[in-house]
Amino acid sequence: MSNLEPLIKLGDWYYRPVQGILWPAVDVPAEQQKPLQLELRLHSLLNYFLLHPQKLLHKDTLIDQVWPDAEGTDGAVMRAVGALRKALGDDSRSPRYIATVSKKGYCWLQAIEPLTSSQINAQTTQPLLTEPVNATDNAGGISWRGVWRFALLSTFGLLVVGGSLAYLLASFTAGPLTRLPDQIQPISALSGLEDWPIFHAGQQQLFYQHRAAPAAPIRWLRQDLASLRIFSSEQSYQKMGVGSWLDEQHLLFRALTMQGQCGMYRQQVIPDFAPPELMQPCQHWLDTASVLWQVDGQQQWYWLDWDDERQQYQLWTQDQQGQAQWVQSLRGPWRQLSQLVVHQQQLYLLAQTGFNQSALFQLSEPGAELTLLQHFPYQLYQLSVFDQQHLLLNNAAGQLALWQGPDKAMQALGPMSENLLQASRYQQRVLGSQLLDYTTDIQRWQPAVAMNAEGAFQTTELWQASNRSERHYSGSADSQAFVSERNGSAQIWLLQQEQNRLLTNLQPQQQVQQLLWHQQQLLALINSQLYQVSLTSTELTLLSSTEQIIGRVESCSDELWLSSYTSSGWQLRQLSRPDADIIKQSVVDMRCAGKQLLLQFSDTPQLASWQPDSSEVSWLPYELDWRDREPQQWGVYTQGLFWLAPQQAELMLAPWHSEQLLRQPLTARVPLQLYFDSYRQQWYQVTSRPYDTDIVWLQNRS
Repeated sequence: MSNLEPLIKLGDWYYRPVQGILWPAVDVPAEQQKPLQLELRLHSLLNYFLLHPQKLLHKDTLIDQVWPDAEGTDGAVMRAVGALRKALGDDSRSPRYIATVSKKGYCWLQAIEPLTSSQINAQTTQPLLTEPVNATDNAGGISWRGVWRFALLSTFGLLVVGGSLAYLLASFTAGPLTRLPDQIQPISALSGLEDWPIFHAGQQQLFYQHRAAPAAPIRWLRQDLASLRIFSSEQSYQKMGVGSWLDEQHLLFRALTMQGQCGMYRQQVIPDFAPPELMQPCQHWLDTASVLWQVDGQQQWYWLDWDDERQQYQLWTQDQQGQAQWVQSLRGPWRQLSQLVVHQQQLYLLAQTGFNQSALFQLSEPGAELTLLQHFPYQLYQLSVFDQQHLLLNNAAGQLALWQGPDKAMQALGPMSENLLQASRYQQRVLGSQLLDYTTDIQRWQPAVAMNAEGAFQTTELWQASNRSERHYSGSADSQAFVSERNGSAQIWLLQQEQNRLLTNLQPQQQVQQLLWHQQQLLALINSQLYQVSLTSTELTLLSSTEQIIGRVESCSDELWLSSYTSSGWQLRQLSRPDADIIKQSVVDMRCAGKQLLLQFSDTPQLASWQPDSSEVSWLPYELDWRDREPQQWGVYTQGLFWLAPQQAELMLAPWHSEQLLRQPLTARVPLQLYFDSYRQQWYQVTSRPYDTDIVWLQNRS
């Protein structure tokens, strides 16, 4: 459960949890009216206290949840709590904010008061732009009068822009949600991950899937919204897909059993849980929903499946005898068909066309050809019905957005909808799973040669960490580039001579999808377009054609190679010859190995090597299916080829001059991304810290 509203009052302070800024909520002398920009660690510590008010927090808990691995100590916690008390003006002998529980830990005491929309608008003293003030050293700073004036002007501007956006939203929204939602109301507050909520309006019951930890079994929970009591199904699974109401008492869903069997299940969940019934076996695990589609006046269930032999998606239904009936094959150069919904008697399908690209398709009737409605140069993960005119998608900034065809107009639901997954609309509100405290760090393996004599990996050390996420890595001879959200949004940073430096001023809708160096120039793939990043200013220079949709880029033999998406699929091209003939079809990714390119294809999992001056490829004895592995999870190191096997928690190493495949167990979390820096002969990995998801309502304050 999250207490982190956009603006809250804590005793004598107003606080913006997202920015980590405090400013006085009471009349104080002008010289004390100074906004405090908390340091990253104090910002994270205060937010964690606010997420767990009136609760004893042991020092070990704070070390695990606030400090990166191997950085937290009892002394560090004591110093940080002392600095936070000093910033708040608290007294440890008679505390108002943080109490010390002798030999146990700390407890947050002060009431947390979320402010309403009118109160937020009234508090125009909020410091929208300030010089950072160290919470442990308040000397010097910025004129409060200047902040007041700037805040007034900025807030007025925001009100105008927000009002205009709300008006536009209201002008085409048929339903009652006619202004931007401004409140998150938590429903569940369990430890672990709560996903795929589904609401039963008649019984005022909420159903969702829960697992205590990422690798733990998953099961259905039922929560009564009146009493808040939670009931659990006895059946557990490895994986579960989206649930759909079969009738007033039963849910239909796809699941993977603990024994690895895939099936479509029917389960009674009201008034009580009953054992699930297998309705149809499935060929392949997909988390897509089954949908009820009315065709020729008759409603039938339809679902997707994957045919391993033919390497294609298939649409299935159920005949009058309850038997699975094949409808049609859905062919396309897609990485995944991830979701489907029925809207205005049309079937809509969301396809992941590449590692970072998506497309929305429409099927007018069973057996018809798919119609492409829109291609998106970023990843869509959200598709549901909002009202009669609109679908609910996400935009490039990660906010929920209303999509309307045929104009393809998208209107965002605002920053309150960020990090809200699996969203759907019920009773004039949006129900979803909120991602809490999701943070990633970049770690470095030590020593430089990552394996010891026994072949096991040594311990890691933090390379880049903050209370925000760090990801993507690329190293040159004297510089290292990465992406960080440490200043509030995802930007490209450069480490040079032991100093981190901000390189870009990207907008929230600009997604960095890849970093690489080419001839000592830093390049970035942003929203499927290739840019050169200036190392001396925030300037970006577009290198690719705006008509190109680029999936991946590789520098090899002084040439830039890229995978490009067209209506006929993925293709290998050279950046210097955009109008030349297609070099290779179906290539989605590539790696440079000396003077050769290692190629990954969309239509076969088998890797191939290719000499640029040759017409033929040489097939390698290794399979890397692009549907099962992220592009940052395989590559080339000094001695050969490597890739991650997340399901087995192993790193696979294939030396160039040996047929022996080495398997290295990963004792810690499986990395999200793994890189080998040939200049430094070091490995870098991106890993996530423990995180939660909670079920919430996104709504307007009454």
